[in-house]
Amino acid sequence: MITIKQKVGQGGQNIISDVAKIQLALFELGFLKKADFQKEMIKNLMTFASSLTSKKLLSNTTSFLDKLNLLPSNSRRIGASKLSATIQGVHQFQSQVMKVRNSDGRIDPGKGTLRNLNKSIRKLPPITNVPEVIPTSFETGATSGRIGSNSQVNIVGESIVIKLTKNGESKEKTIPINSSRQFIVENYNWNSIVKLMHFVYKKNKDQYTSPTQLKGIIEDDVLIIPNKGIQYIIQLQLANQLKKKPLKNSSLNSILKPIDGKPGLKFINGIIGKKRSVFFNESTNKSFVDIFSNNKITIPSVKDSQDKLYSFFRSIVHARNGLWSDNQGVVNVVGLRRVMDKMSKTRYNDGIVACWKDKNGQAHVELNIATTEPGNRFSRRQLVPQTMTMLAGYHNLRQPAGRTRNAMKQSANAGSVTWCKGDTTMNFHQGGNKLGFPSNTWLANYGLDSSVQTGFPNRRLNESEIFKLNKLLSNIYLWLSKYGADKSMAPYQYCKKLADSKPMRIEKINNGKVTVTQTGKNQKKIVDVLEVKKWMVNYWYHKRLRPENRMKIFTIIQRISGFNKKQIERLEKMNKTQILSEIKDEFIVDIIKKQIEYFPNLSDIDGKAGPTFYKVIEGIRPSIAQAKKDFPKLEKLINQLNELPLRNVPSLQSKLKKGLKINTDLNRANVKNHTRYDEVLEVNIIANATVGLYSAGCQVIYDTEVFYDFWCKLLDRAQKSGQRRWYYTLIDATGWKKSDVL
Repeated sequence: MITIKQKVGQGGQNIISDVAKIQLALFELGFLKKADFQKEMIKNLMTFASSLTSKKLLSNTTSFLDKLNLLPSNSRRIGASKLSATIQGVHQFQSQVMKVRNSDGRIDPGKGTLRNLNKSIRKLPPITNVPEVIPTSFETGATSGRIGSNSQVNIVGESIVIKLTKNGESKEKTIPINSSRQFIVENYNWNSIVKLMHFVYKKNKDQYTSPTQLKGIIEDDVLIIPNKGIQYIIQLQLANQLKKKPLKNSSLNSILKPIDGKPGLKFINGIIGKKRSVFFNESTNKSFVDIFSNNKITIPSVKDSQDKLYSFFRSIVHARNGLWSDNQGVVNVVGLRRVMDKMSKTRYNDGIVACWKDKNGQAHVELNIATTEPGNRFSRRQLVPQTMTMLAGYHNLRQPAGRTRNAMKQSANAGSVTWCKGDTTMNFHQGGNKLGFPSNTWLANYGLDSSVQTGFPNRRLNESEIFKLNKLLSNIYLWLSKYGADKSMAPYQYCKKLADSKPMRIEKINNGKVTVTQTGKNQKKIVDVLEVKKWMVNYWYHKRLRPENRMKIFTIIQRISGFNKKQIERLEKMNKTQILSEIKDEFIVDIIKKQIEYFPNLSDIDGKAGPTFYKVIEGIRPSIAQAKKDFPKLEKLINQLNELPLRNVPSLQSKLKKGLKINTDLNRANVKNHTRYDEVLEVNIIANATVGLYSAGCQVIYDTEVFYDFWCKLLDRAQKSGQRRWYYTLIDATGWKKSDVL
């Protein structure tokens, strides 16, 4: 393979002849983009190269060894400043292939990085030489063990040309590659596309490698379904036709007519030999073998490093025929399903995981507690394990959400598995609570339709506007979900009320009375400390030993007074008179100080630590200071809707400000009540919160705030990376140990 004389990369001598070899290797392995290869190798190192030489270096029909012979032998050095993409490619190779935590971006002669580079080059699939011009005639002959033959089926430009000859008569058929590729994308889910490619490559004695540099855009289709894959499909169709209609006994037209490059049900059933419900479904795939190293995949613990978790999810997705991208900022989404015993309602015991690498190549893994089988699993449809497209769309035109496309679903009562082409109406959205919408499908009033709902543009909104709108509304919903309070007031109004409130302060404390004033108001609030103490004792005394109240009382006393558990337990044994004498004036004063931070009206300040005050102590209610920071951001987001070509934007803004209601107090309390610390995993998890019978088949993350935090992060990263679709791989993790991965 390749050898170098001096070090190449960061801090290397960077001799041109050495650098060119490394650049070629990185380009062939996908760690140096075509544009960067042209700029940093062909233009910088091969100034006088002919157009033919350049074309061969960029060609996918010239072997690696043949390309090596075209490289310069110049022993001059080139500055590292002109090799930024090359050095970055070395970093990526070291971190992604070699799993080096602190890559140095340099390749030394005879050392580990060079050995691994050569090892990867040896694994490159063999080159199939395709003639650039179709000869005027071919005679059909032996295929030498290969399905079809290059003399019959060839790639010519953007088409596949089939040419048959019999007794001097020739017929040919041209099939556009893109039409075949589009058919596959529209009629397969992603895991079955990967299996299709593996099948046709293997039948043609070639090897398919799943791409790992996907961008999450439509252009990925060419990487996932290469031109060669289309050629191999057509070669299989031709071979199948020749079995049924031998060339010598049939007209050329009758053989060519059914061949279309579109592997439909006849191809799946007849040539692959599987039912679609089986071929598209990954339920029975329990593989734990890494497809790249052939090593056994080890399930890590959630306590392990981000790198180890990222590597695990990458390996298990590939083992389940899913798609994965190592491109910076591109997010991979994985669902881990734990099927529970038969019951009327399933629970939040699954995980939805987001994995990506940042601009420095550092791996990140975020776990969200979810259910991938909401509702009654035995009376409602469910998605089966597979890899689907997820787009930024809307849940029933009421709220921004994720929309899955091209998926297999299982009908009620664990019934038949059927194919759902296009939008499956199985969404990613929040659960565990309900939003108070202005009306059902209310966003349809402003220019959103069924196309926009499923993540596609319409006559009013183009692709960039579709993305901007979803991101805007998602962020608005996220901010509103924080200020819903008890649902008696619209979140926007409550946030505004807090933000607009004037400062309050304790003016004086005299003779057991606390005087509170508020800027801009003449009246004062006087709190009688003794009366508040009596109220507190009377309110909580008989409630104190009930399990649901004991923790509330403990929390209030501990947070305000600093008493420890032993001191608080001592209070529980006292009578009312004794407890009253134990309460110090400073305790009531500190309650008032805390109320001033959270309550906007002077009339709300009373020093009484009741249920509403408990919400303050527990962080369920947002503070005035936080609202003053958040409200300008919320107002700015709502105003940005004016920049989009929507209908009646003022009405939309008004509904967001007044018509959308969320019970934040209840939602946050539910999260708190259902969260427990798992001593094995050493993390906080949602402890089996029950799901209602709605949203069958959807993928649901617990709570509005948590879901929109997850969704907005996906959209934020997509804005930076250019990603516009996510590959979502749902995996059955029922048999995995609970102490391994949640």
